[in-house]
Amino acid sequence: MKKLLLLVALFSIALGVQARKVAFRVDMTGQTVSANGVHFTGNFKNIDYAGVDENPNLISWDPAAYALTANGNIYTYVLDVAAGLPYEFKFINGNDWGSAENIPTASQVGGGNGNRWVYIPASTATDTLMLAPIMFSGNAPAGQKLIRLNVDMAKVTAVSTNGVHLAGNLVEWDPAKFQMANYKGNGEMSGSVYQYMAYVTSGASPEYKFINGNTWGDAESVPSACVVNGNRGLSNITTDTIISKVCFGSCTACPAGAIPKFNATFRVDMATVCSFDSVDVAGGVINGWAGGNRLTQVGTSSIYSLTIALDSGEVEYKFRKIKGTNVSWEGLNNRKFMLKKDTVLGVVCFDSEVACVPVPAPANVHFMVDLSNEIPNANGDIFVMGNFTEPNWQGGAIKLTAVAGQIGMYETTFLMCPGTFYFKFSNGPVSSDANGESFPDSMQRGCTVPSGVGGFNRVYTRSDASAKEVGFVFNSCVQAGVGINNNLNANNIKLYPNPTESNAIIAFNDLAKNHTVVVTDITGRIIDTYRNVTEKQMTINSNNYTIGLYFVQITNEMNQTATVKLAVK
Repeated sequence: MKKLLLLVALFSIALGVQARKVAFRVDMTGQTVSANGVHFTGNFKNIDYAGVDENPNLISWDPAAYALTANGNIYTYVLDVAAGLPYEFKFINGNDWGSAENIPTASQVGGGNGNRWVYIPASTATDTLMLAPIMFSGNAPAGQKLIRLNVDMAKVTAVSTNGVHLAGNLVEWDPAKFQMANYKGNGEMSGSVYQYMAYVTSGASPEYKFINGNTWGDAESVPSACVVNGNRGLSNITTDTIISKVCFGSCTACPAGAIPKFNATFRVDMATVCSFDSVDVAGGVINGWAGGNRLTQVGTSSIYSLTIALDSGEVEYKFRKIKGTNVSWEGLNNRKFMLKKDTVLGVVCFDSEVACVPVPAPANVHFMVDLSNEIPNANGDIFVMGNFTEPNWQGGAIKLTAVAGQIGMYETTFLMCPGTFYFKFSNGPVSSDANGESFPDSMQRGCTVPSGVGGFNRVYTRSDASAKEVGFVFNSCVQAGVGINNNLNANNIKLYPNPTESNAIIAFNDLAKNHTVVVTDITGRIIDTYRNVTEKQMTINSNNYTIGLYFVQITNEMNQTATVKLAVK
């Protein structure tokens, strides 16, 4: 092991990534800080206590060596350390061992080793890695709870050379950022169990998955028995929690013996696919979601088939169509089945859960998105993306244009070939997943299906060859349309921002040329009246309104009325 660590250090030097600035932080809230200051110490000079020093200029296990600097109750020390290595440490409220913190079991290395530990991934980053400010003698930062996750890679054919990672909303949905470590203590990294210590707000119900590598193609398939929106999930975390180790891609610990293998025959009907060169299958236990297992055409039919020997248990997968250099995944949720014996799967239509039905002739689909409840991207970068372009999704995203006279409404038209297609809107460049629709309100997911990677996609089926209008409010299943309406009703009125902290803009979308606007509070008392409004939009001066709910009644010259609510915060 000592030779291995030496090789890691030398390799890091060769890549120019040996050193990483790391800010160790501790929260001294509730502690009487020693007159001698707050210090910390660890195995920084020689992490395995033998052989070559990984950090020859640092000091190991001297309780007075490193004095932290205070910023309020948070004390910090920035240390230059060799990256790609584990470190053990403790905080000291003073400068001697009698002042050392008592580290709770959940944060200890374990196996009789009572120190804290952290793995510093190899990185070319030049910024300082800021570690969480742990409470002195505690498990987590103030107001948060520790979740210590363990995944056993024993049944994985090969652990990726890119490492094992964690992704989820308890960290970030980034498959390459949060590397796990199989740390045993005393500088030794060995064994098949990888760990990560994450911190969440008390009461949180986080979702996550493990990644054998650093891309979404390396993500595990979470079995149905423990899946939550395509991910692993925890509910109402109110205490510091060590999660029992689970086998990668399983709900339980790894079995002791070998996993039995059986033949699985995959079959897909490509009759509804407009254009493709080949089709393959990708899945966690099949090929780590990398694809490459191409199916063969059955005679002259539209059906393609492939038989693969796989580990028994739940198999999660999707088909992918290949056209030139473009690879397009099915947009529906991951397919699943239990493999308990040699199995020939039923024929399914590509991008469908059932057999193929005739596809309507290509027709225009008019996409619309209503961003009046959002702040539209300042550069007008509003997109729709889906599985119907070449390349699909982000690579083939289509930019929408603003609809004249309709505040917050954007549109585009696309000649659609597939009968069923999957899509979502993006308020900003598609290069950032954060700009895409995420459907945070669980009550607004009825028009979506899980994407398989922690999100949701919209789905729509064309039943005939007529042109279609497909419009929604951003992040919602509420339908939205374009076109000026003859009649005045609440659906024609755009009121934004809502809620507001100052003024609000009201936009009319009927044929009337004159409007009267009356604002009342919840008791019916008139707060403001605006008469003879001839513009298509106006500003409600709500700066002086008290916090609360108001009703905005609009009456046009044809005596048609509509009422919308305005919240002032």
